[in-house]
Amino acid sequence: MEMADRGEEPPQGGEDEGFEERVRMLMSLCYDDGLCPDDVPIDDVEIDENEAVVTVNKRFDEIKIQWLKERTVVIIFRDEARDMPRSVKEDVVRAYENGWKKDGTFEPQEGKGRVKFEGPNVISYVARDMVVAEWMVNEGLGEVRLKGKSYSFEMKKWMPKAEWKEFRRNELENTFWVIAIQVPLDAYCYLQSSLTRVIGPVLKMDSPDRFSSNPRLLNIKCEIEPECRSRFKDRTNDSG
Repeated sequence: MEMADRGEEPPQGGEDEGFEERVRMLMSLCYDDGLCPDDVPIDDVEIDENEAVVTVNKRFDEIKIQWLKERTVVIIFRDEARDMPRSVKEDVVRAYENGWKKDGTFEPQEGKGRVKFEGPNVISYVARDMVVAEWMVNEGLGEVRLKGKSYSFEMKKWMPKAEWKEFRRNELENTFWVIAIQVPLDAYCYLQSSLTRVIGPVLKMDSPDRFSSNPRLLNIKCEIEPECRSRFKDRTNDSG
């Protein structure tokens, strides 16, 4: 099912204020309380075989986007935290919440925000109050110590779909990772020097123990200078 927005003329004056207030109330019920509204204005529905295109009310969607921008924070996990299981990532977010509750950062205390996984290292966090979202964005960076380990993450303003795609595109262009598969025991000590000579400078190499306290050699993830991307040859593309 696809969704599109197409404009009806927005209400005027006090009618517009009443409409916006109602939409905001519905957004709070939906994202805070998990009660999906059944009376959202739909302008049109087109069904073609297995595909349905729903055209939503433009003014309603604009208010929804604004509400989400005010209340939602994008949490981006970096370094070791990037590859943690989802359950651990959510534990980190909840530990961060518990931290500001313990410190009395907000009065009155705010409840738990809603978490939505957007990708391998990204979570959207819908705060219970825009004051919380503003504070998180202003903080910019967060760190939590959980079960003896420290995890860091970035916090940015939420972005609509088009802006999010552009952000991800820029991030991919500015990051270049290579994974050395099943590194042989007698080759591990040469790995970083070899990558530097063959492809380019290694900016960071993950520890082989990043997923476990048990020392082992498996796949090693290495971040390389993005300008050297053209020197990388993927063997999966070879015809031989």
